[in-house]
Amino acid sequence: MVIQRNMFSKVFSRAAFYQNQIRYATASAGATTTLNCNKALKKGDEAVSFKELIESKPVTSLQGIGPKHEAQLEALKLRTIADLANYKFFHLARSIQTLAQVEEAGERLEHATMNLDKGLDKAFESMSLNEVCKAPASALSGLSDIAGETLKQLGVKTVDDLAQWKYCKWAEAIQVAAKYEQYKPPAADEESASTTTVTSES
Repeated sequence: MVIQRNMFSKVFSRAAFYQNQIRYATASAGATTTLNCNKALKKGDEAVSFKELIESKPVTSLQGIGPKHEAQLEALKLRTIADLANYKFFHLARSIQTLAQVEEAGERLEHATMNLDKGLDKAFESMSLNEVCKAPASALSGLSDIAGETLKQLGVKTVDDLAQWKYCKWAEAIQVAAKYEQYKPPAADEESASTTTVTSES
Protein backbone atom coordinates (compact mmCIF):
# COMPACT_ATOMS: atom_id res chain seq x y z
CA MET A 1 0.00 0.00 0.00
CA VAL A 2 2.82 2.37 0.94
CA ILE A 3 4.69 1.46 -2.27
CA GLN A 4 1.60 2.19 -4.37
CA ARG A 5 1.19 5.60 -2.69
CA ASN A 6 4.83 6.48 -3.36
CA MET A 7 4.52 5.42 -7.01
CA PHE A 8 1.31 7.44 -7.39
CA SER A 9 2.99 10.44 -5.77
CA LYS A 10 5.98 10.23 -8.15
CA VAL A 11 3.75 9.88 -11.22
CA PHE A 12 1.60 12.83 -10.09
CA SER A 13 4.68 15.00 -9.41
CA ARG A 14 6.17 14.21 -12.81
CA ALA A 15 2.87 14.93 -14.56
CA ALA A 16 2.59 18.26 -12.72
CA PHE A 17 6.19 19.12 -13.70
CA TYR A 18 5.56 18.49 -17.41
CA GLN A 19 2.27 20.36 -17.25
CA ASN A 20 4.06 23.41 -15.84
CA GLN A 21 6.74 23.13 -18.52
CA ILE A 22 4.11 23.08 -21.27
CA ARG A 23 2.27 26.01 -19.68
CA TYR A 24 5.53 28.03 -19.47
CA ALA A 25 6.50 27.21 -23.07
CA THR A 26 3.05 28.19 -24.33
CA ALA A 27 3.11 31.47 -22.41
CA SER A 28 6.62 32.26 -23.65
CA ALA A 29 5.66 31.55 -27.25
CA GLY A 30 2.80 34.01 -27.09
CA ALA A 31 4.63 36.62 -25.01
CA THR A 32 5.29 40.06 -26.44
CA THR A 33 8.74 41.47 -25.75
CA THR A 34 8.51 44.92 -24.20
CA LEU A 35 12.19 45.82 -23.86
CA ASN A 36 13.47 48.88 -25.70
CA CYS A 37 16.09 51.62 -25.49
CA ASN A 38 14.07 54.37 -27.14
CA LYS A 39 15.61 57.17 -25.07
CA ALA A 40 18.99 56.43 -26.65
CA LEU A 41 17.82 56.11 -30.26
CA LYS A 42 16.32 58.31 -32.95
CA LYS A 43 12.71 57.47 -33.85
CA GLY A 44 13.64 55.79 -37.12
CA ASP A 45 15.90 53.27 -35.37
CA GLU A 46 13.76 52.32 -32.37
CA ALA A 47 12.60 49.07 -34.03
CA VAL A 48 16.06 48.02 -35.24
CA SER A 49 17.79 45.00 -33.68
CA PHE A 50 20.85 45.37 -31.45
CA LYS A 51 22.79 43.41 -34.05
CA GLU A 52 21.90 45.82 -36.87
CA LEU A 53 22.64 48.84 -34.69
CA ILE A 54 26.15 47.63 -33.91
CA GLU A 55 26.92 46.26 -37.38
CA SER A 56 25.74 49.02 -39.65
CA LYS A 57 24.28 52.10 -37.98
CA PRO A 58 26.04 55.51 -37.89
CA VAL A 59 26.53 57.60 -34.75
CA THR A 60 23.58 59.75 -35.82
CA SER A 61 21.24 56.90 -34.88
CA LEU A 62 21.84 57.91 -31.26
CA GLN A 63 19.72 60.57 -29.58
CA GLY A 64 21.50 63.90 -29.28
CA ILE A 65 23.91 63.45 -32.19
CA GLY A 66 23.02 65.82 -35.02
CA PRO A 67 25.08 67.20 -37.93
CA LYS A 68 27.30 69.32 -35.64
CA HIS A 69 28.24 66.47 -33.30
CA GLU A 70 28.54 64.12 -36.27
CA ALA A 71 31.25 66.35 -37.75
CA GLN A 72 33.05 66.53 -34.41
CA LEU A 73 32.94 62.76 -34.02
CA GLU A 74 34.12 62.35 -37.60
CA ALA A 75 37.22 64.35 -36.62
CA LEU A 76 37.85 61.69 -33.94
CA LYS A 77 37.25 58.93 -36.54
CA LEU A 78 34.11 57.86 -34.71
CA ARG A 79 31.61 57.23 -37.48
CA THR A 80 29.52 54.27 -36.34
CA ILE A 81 27.96 52.97 -33.13
CA ALA A 82 30.57 50.21 -33.22
CA ASP A 83 33.35 52.83 -33.32
CA LEU A 84 31.96 54.39 -30.14
CA ALA A 85 31.64 50.98 -28.46
CA ASN A 86 35.28 50.18 -29.20
CA TYR A 87 36.78 53.65 -28.58
CA LYS A 88 40.03 52.76 -26.83
CA PHE A 89 40.33 56.04 -24.94
CA PHE A 90 36.89 55.50 -23.41
CA HIS A 91 37.91 52.03 -22.22
CA LEU A 92 41.17 53.34 -20.77
CA ALA A 93 39.43 56.23 -19.03
CA ARG A 94 36.80 53.93 -17.54
CA SER A 95 39.47 51.51 -16.29
CA ILE A 96 41.27 54.39 -14.59
CA GLN A 97 38.04 55.63 -13.02
CA THR A 98 37.09 52.15 -11.78
CA LEU A 99 40.51 51.51 -10.23
CA ALA A 100 40.56 55.00 -8.69
CA GLN A 101 37.62 53.93 -6.53
CA VAL A 102 39.78 51.32 -4.79
CA GLU A 103 42.92 53.46 -4.50
CA GLU A 104 44.26 54.40 -1.06
CA ALA A 105 45.68 57.90 -0.99
CA GLY A 106 49.43 57.95 -0.22
CA GLU A 107 49.58 54.19 0.43
CA ARG A 108 51.62 52.97 -2.57
CA LEU A 109 54.32 50.56 -1.42
CA GLU A 110 57.94 51.44 -2.22
CA HIS A 111 58.50 48.24 -4.19
CA ALA A 112 55.19 48.48 -6.14
CA THR A 113 55.62 48.17 -9.92
CA MET A 114 52.14 48.84 -11.33
CA ASN A 115 51.94 51.80 -13.71
CA LEU A 116 50.09 53.27 -16.68
CA ASP A 117 53.11 54.67 -18.49
CA LYS A 118 51.93 53.42 -21.90
CA GLY A 119 48.54 54.99 -21.41
CA LEU A 120 49.48 58.42 -20.07
CA ASP A 121 51.49 61.35 -21.31
CA LYS A 122 54.82 61.79 -19.51
CA ALA A 123 53.61 64.68 -17.35
CA PHE A 124 50.87 62.54 -15.81
CA GLU A 125 52.71 59.25 -15.23
CA SER A 126 53.55 60.00 -11.58
CA MET A 127 50.02 61.01 -10.62
CA SER A 128 47.62 58.94 -8.56
CA LEU A 129 44.61 57.42 -10.31
CA ASN A 130 42.29 59.94 -8.67
CA GLU A 131 44.46 62.80 -9.88
CA VAL A 132 44.44 61.41 -13.42
CA CYS A 133 40.63 61.27 -13.32
CA LYS A 134 40.60 65.06 -12.84
CA ALA A 135 43.18 65.65 -15.59
CA PRO A 136 42.15 66.74 -19.09
CA ALA A 137 41.19 63.95 -21.49
CA SER A 138 44.32 64.75 -23.53
CA ALA A 139 46.37 63.37 -20.62
CA LEU A 140 45.79 59.96 -22.20
CA SER A 141 48.68 58.96 -24.42
CA GLY A 142 47.81 59.21 -28.10
CA LEU A 143 44.93 61.62 -27.58
CA SER A 144 46.15 64.86 -29.14
CA ASP A 145 45.41 68.35 -27.85
CA ILE A 146 43.27 68.90 -30.96
CA ALA A 147 41.28 65.76 -30.18
CA GLY A 148 41.03 66.97 -26.58
CA GLU A 149 39.54 70.25 -27.78
CA THR A 150 37.07 68.38 -29.97
CA LEU A 151 36.01 66.28 -26.99
CA LYS A 152 35.52 69.49 -24.99
CA GLN A 153 33.06 70.67 -27.61
CA LEU A 154 31.20 67.41 -27.01
CA GLY A 155 31.10 68.07 -23.26
CA VAL A 156 34.03 65.78 -22.39
CA LYS A 157 36.67 67.80 -20.55
CA THR A 158 38.34 65.36 -18.16
CA VAL A 159 39.33 61.68 -18.03
CA ASP A 160 36.41 61.28 -15.63
CA ASP A 161 34.04 62.79 -18.19
CA LEU A 162 35.33 60.45 -20.87
CA ALA A 163 34.81 57.43 -18.60
CA GLN A 164 31.15 58.44 -18.21
CA TRP A 165 30.52 59.59 -21.78
CA LYS A 166 26.98 58.43 -22.47
CA TYR A 167 27.42 57.81 -26.19
CA CYS A 168 30.22 55.30 -25.62
CA LYS A 169 28.34 53.71 -22.72
CA TRP A 170 25.20 53.31 -24.82
CA ALA A 171 27.18 51.92 -27.75
CA GLU A 172 29.07 49.44 -25.61
CA ALA A 173 25.84 48.25 -23.97
CA ILE A 174 24.26 47.75 -27.41
CA GLN A 175 27.32 45.75 -28.51
CA VAL A 176 27.08 43.44 -25.50
CA ALA A 177 23.30 43.07 -25.86
CA ALA A 178 23.74 42.08 -29.52
CA LYS A 179 25.70 39.00 -28.43
CA TYR A 180 22.67 37.72 -26.54
CA GLU A 181 20.05 38.60 -29.12
CA GLN A 182 18.11 35.89 -30.95
CA TYR A 183 17.00 36.76 -34.46
CA LYS A 184 13.27 37.36 -34.80
CA PRO A 185 11.71 38.47 -38.10
CA PRO A 186 9.87 41.81 -37.94
CA ALA A 187 6.11 41.60 -37.38
CA ALA A 188 5.50 42.74 -40.98
CA ASP A 189 7.50 39.75 -42.29
CA GLU A 190 5.53 37.35 -40.08
CA GLU A 191 2.21 38.73 -41.38
CA SER A 192 3.48 38.45 -44.96
CA ALA A 193 4.53 34.83 -44.41
CA SER A 194 1.15 34.06 -42.83
CA THR A 195 -0.74 35.63 -45.76
CA THR A 196 1.36 33.64 -48.25
CA THR A 197 0.55 30.40 -46.43
CA VAL A 198 -3.19 31.08 -46.35
CA THR A 199 -3.21 32.04 -50.05
CA SER A 200 -1.37 28.89 -51.08
CA GLU A 201 -3.76 26.72 -49.05
CA SER A 202 -6.85 28.26 -50.59
